Amino acid sequence: MKKAGAALLLVLALCIVVCTALADNAQISYVPESIVIDGEIDEAWSQAGSVSLDNAYYQLISTNSGSVKETHPLDAPTTPLNIKTLWNGNVVYLLIDVDDNYIVDRDKITIGLDLMNDKLPLTEEDDAVISITPNNGAVSVNWGGLNTPEFQRLTGTSVKQKTDGEGHVTGYVAELGFFISDYAFKGGESLGFDLSVLNVGEPVSSTRVPGEFISYHAETDFSSGDNKCNMYGTVSLETPTEEQWAQRPLDKSLLNSRIGMAEALPHGIWEDETALADALAAAKAVYADDTADRDTVDAATSALQAAIDNLRHVDRVSGYSLPDLKDTPAQDNLPDPFTFLDGSAVTASNWADRADEIKAMVQYYEYGFMPDEPDSVTATYNPSSNRITLTVTVGDKSASFNSYLFLPTEEKDFYEDGKIPLMVNLSFSGSSGNNTTINNAGYAVASFTYTSVAADNNNHTGAFYNLYPYDVEQYGDRGTLIAWSWGASRVLDALEYLNENDENLKGKLDFSRIGVTGQSRLGKTALVAGLMDERFGVTAPQESGSGGAGTYRYVSYSTDEYPLQYSWASSPASGSEVLPHRPRNQGWNHNQMLYYALDDRWFGEDFPNTSMGSRLPYDKNLMLAALAPRGVYIICSNNDDANNPYGDATSYEGALPVFQALGAEDNLALDVGMTKAGHSTSTDQFERLVEYMNWYFYGIEMSEETKTKLHTNPFLEEGAYERYGGLETMMENYTGLHYVIAFDPGEGSGEMADDYVTAGQKYALPENGFTAPDLKEFTAWDAGNPSDEIDVNGDMTVTALWQDIPNTYTFITGGAGTWTRGCGRNMEYTVKGSPNDAVTFDLFGGILVDGKAVPAGSYTATRGSVNISVSADYLESLSDGSHTVTVGIGDSVAETTLTVASPATPADPDPATPTDLEEDPKPAESEKPVSPDPGSYDFPFTFTVRWDADPADSIDWVLYNSDGSAAHKKFNKKVSGNEWRYEAWFSVAGDYYLVENVPAGYRVRYENTGTHAGVTDRCYNGGTIVNYKVPKTGDPVDPLLWVVSGILGLLALFLAWQLFRDRRADKR
Repeated sequence: MKKAGAALLLVLALCIVVCTALADNAQISYVPESIVIDGEIDEAWSQAGSVSLDNAYYQLISTNSGSVKETHPLDAPTTPLNIKTLWNGNVVYLLIDVDDNYIVDRDKITIGLDLMNDKLPLTEEDDAVISITPNNGAVSVNWGGLNTPEFQRLTGTSVKQKTDGEGHVTGYVAELGFFISDYAFKGGESLGFDLSVLNVGEPVSSTRVPGEFISYHAETDFSSGDNKCNMYGTVSLETPTEEQWAQRPLDKSLLNSRIGMAEALPHGIWEDETALADALAAAKAVYADDTADRDTVDAATSALQAAIDNLRHVDRVSGYSLPDLKDTPAQDNLPDPFTFLDGSAVTASNWADRADEIKAMVQYYEYGFMPDEPDSVTATYNPSSNRITLTVTVGDKSASFNSYLFLPTEEKDFYEDGKIPLMVNLSFSGSSGNNTTINNAGYAVASFTYTSVAADNNNHTGAFYNLYPYDVEQYGDRGTLIAWSWGASRVLDALEYLNENDENLKGKLDFSRIGVTGQSRLGKTALVAGLMDERFGVTAPQESGSGGAGTYRYVSYSTDEYPLQYSWASSPASGSEVLPHRPRNQGWNHNQMLYYALDDRWFGEDFPNTSMGSRLPYDKNLMLAALAPRGVYIICSNNDDANNPYGDATSYEGALPVFQALGAEDNLALDVGMTKAGHSTSTDQFERLVEYMNWYFYGIEMSEETKTKLHTNPFLEEGAYERYGGLETMMENYTGLHYVIAFDPGEGSGEMADDYVTAGQKYALPENGFTAPDLKEFTAWDAGNPSDEIDVNGDMTVTALWQDIPNTYTFITGGAGTWTRGCGRNMEYTVKGSPNDAVTFDLFGGILVDGKAVPAGSYTATRGSVNISVSADYLESLSDGSHTVTVGIGDSVAETTLTVASPATPADPDPATPTDLEEDPKPAESEKPVSPDPGSYDFPFTFTVRWDADPADSIDWVLYNSDGSAAHKKFNKKVSGNEWRYEAWFSVAGDYYLVENVPAGYRVRYENTGTHAGVTDRCYNGGTIVNYKVPKTGDPVDPLLWVVSGILGLLALFLAWQLFRDRRADKR
């Protein structure tokens, strides 16, 4: 039936847009039943309450421009409709019943969902926009922007037109359902929800007809599905009773979704797929089993989800064994460029290694890997058309594409040897890709048809993919940004080829002065190209934003809670591209790994302190830093909010400390256009870029105005970083460039591990860890003493300093001795130096007694430590009593005491007391001393006389040289009594005595002192030889005695046993 009256005329003339404005207390009814989604109104819908629609607008649309010419609010909707909602514990259902007898393709239902109701003005994975065309039932879904099984929640949609009894269309009924069981809602939770119905009337004129447009809510269009969640209304889920909850129907939607997710996964790139295969097979069996109960379905769903979650991507290509993103630590703030992934320090000398590690990360996690250089690149050049046709060969494959070269019209004075510098300009139109500002400044400009290298879509076609087919399971999932940057490098190869082989170009181009630039997605490409190919001296990304120079972790949109209002803008900052836009909007730009960087929700509850992509071990600050110290020129516009110039500037700030540490601070430039140029680069920015390149390549000074401009961050001046705690907080992970402190042992030996100090910090010198050279000790480092804090301005080597250990001198013989008057013997001393005794004799400076020098003729000194013999005549001149003996050695002295005593009258010896040491018998006339053979040894002996005696009753004393060779048998000594002792001494240090031919019943023991204390097998100078009878307490018993004792013991036992046996026999 046609609509009648004034309302009908209005609808025919105007487009009516009916928008829901749902109150915060609107409720979705709980009904423990499943709805058959077929466009029929089931009985269960009678238990659901209706949702009122409160706001309505009409718009008059221009036929030619599509612009809205008029917008007016209506007091109430003129289109009769009824909206009902219910949920059953697993699925939310919507019923939209509209009366409309004029249904056209432009009519539309739009539903906005924000399941977490966080109201963020960015589309996350919990957000969706569902559009339904009533005329044909077509449905489009934008769920988190990702058209993958994981994010397809719809359980079904249906649109059925209504007719009257005569078959006339009177409206339509739309039904749909979406599961929410993975959120474990139990009732009472709030959802962000909105809905609009677009009802298009018949055209009233050739210029005023409804166009294909999207309805509005809160005076703002949300049906685009992008960043509009903050305008949705709110509804709550009705809380069921325990009994009602127990009655909820079985639903396999979540299980089916997880099956689809698992089946979509690639193979061959995971650590182990066994558990996934088993869980998938089990899940599919449960899904097909109509008798499976809820517990079985839930268990199968959980097991399959766990198997998916437990998959770990294996890095077989980067050379760095990079971890799966599930195993990387979350970092909400900018990653530290000065620390390797293994935690070791980055230094000026190994920065190139860190840059390589960063390049590996961005390829592995985001772009895909740049292939090895091709086997050959050849080219032909047509100067009349500026076209270069280049052919790339890899193995048995070849591919070609076109490039264009625009030479400057005049030579510049700054050219070196007349050669022309070059800018590779990644342009959306290769044949007309000349940048005239750069070209007129004297630079050759090369561009190429980027879509012939790789199509700008998800088809993975073009010259690049002909040579390197896209293959996730072989780690060949290279995105188009890598493909296009590969094209830029091949253009350089072609120009190098032509510079050598083409008569028109031979020797003309300067390959030491090359830049690369591009805008928007080709700005992202320029950044990748500059990173991957070091031939590009200057990298100048323009408006590259997310996926380019803009950080992933920080975004520039404004909310009521976190306002962001720039002084140059008339309204708060709108939402910008963020990490999930990469796989959503241009997923072909990247590899598959970037999908795994997306968390279930991009932001945490404590946003803005929680960030997106927090498990990525890098951000674009590292990507810019990896170009250091080469030139980087970042171009953006202050009002290009969607591009996130704020993020570009954040990366600039994050990379600046690296350029500063490498002494290349001026090489990093930020040019934020303040003319509100939007998503484009202004002419003055290109002019500044030329000025920068002339400075970088030729040393031509920039103007002070330009220098100031290129190192000014307007967002910093606006306080835009305060919402994140300021740059200090955003870069709180930074440790700074480290200088290497190496250690040299000098005269010493051994190794000490390198240490590190952060640039700008003082370094405390450590304790010495080297082994000292012989007879030396550590004194200090050449840079200072241990614990001293020193300034470090670069890598340095610290050398250990050593000094001779000061000798100490001690008396090892003769110390604290007693000399008896009239004995006629000299007083013998030996003074030893430690640790270096070799210098003792050379430093000997004389001997003093009681501070007075002993006359030179009254003593002798010989080498061997220093052996001093003080004459008896001098000693007789001393008074009885104690005297101080001082020996001077170099700057040191050794002191001891000497007691001079008069002889005592000897008492008669007790004949019952054995003598400890029998006096040497005085030779009888018939026992004249026998002098040793003067030729048998080459040094004087203390004992020069031997006494003849019966060898059976004597001990032979043998003197050995320090090298162990026998020097001479000194004498034999008759023994008697139980024990006697002899204090041995001689001239040469290191010589020693051994006692041989020990008589039966005697033993010999050696008691050494000083440096030889503890030596028991020989007697050194100053030691004592002890001869004694055995057995003696503490001595091992003679083995024969053990045998005899054992026999006697056995005999005693036998006799005792015999006695015991005899007594028992007597008792019987």
